[in-house]
Amino acid sequence: RKISISLDIERYVKATPGITYLEACVEYANKNDIDISTMKKFISESLKQKIYAEAINNNTVKGSPDTQPLDDFI
Repeated sequence: RKISISLDIERYVKATPGITYLEACVEYANKNDIDISTMKKFISESLKQKIYAEAINNNTVKGSPDTQPLDDFI
């Protein structure tokens, strides 16, 4: 299920110009009646890393993957 959800989110991001991975996760959770606070367990490690990298690139979080563990963020 984790891979399926992650692939759905990745496809949605590719098909929707301007949407971030995090926004796509929130929309997916809302559309599928999933509590957003539990979404972490439904997405792949690869997708978590993309969300984190995107947040750093957009200056949403400070630091880098080397200075702040991914689990602290997501």
